[in-house]
Amino acid sequence: MGTVNVSVPAMLCRRCVRVVSRRVRDVPGVVWLEVDAARGLVQVRGNVDPQAILAALRSAGFGVDEAPAVGD
Repeated sequence: MGTVNVSVPAMLCRRCVRVVSRRVRDVPGVVWLEVDAARGLVQVRGNVDPQAILAALRSAGFGVDEAPAVGD
């Protein structure tokens, strides 16, 4: 199981957090998710493809150009 951290600076409100949470939770392999609007950060744990996380964020309307940080 790994961790994926993605900076999402455009995520500014509770509605954004709900939308991001719903989209990212649907990505196969997600075990744990934290969405922090104050820090503009999405943290995901599980057996996930980081590109799938980026695709989910983009489909939610958030432009994410930066590669996610991946760790164990």
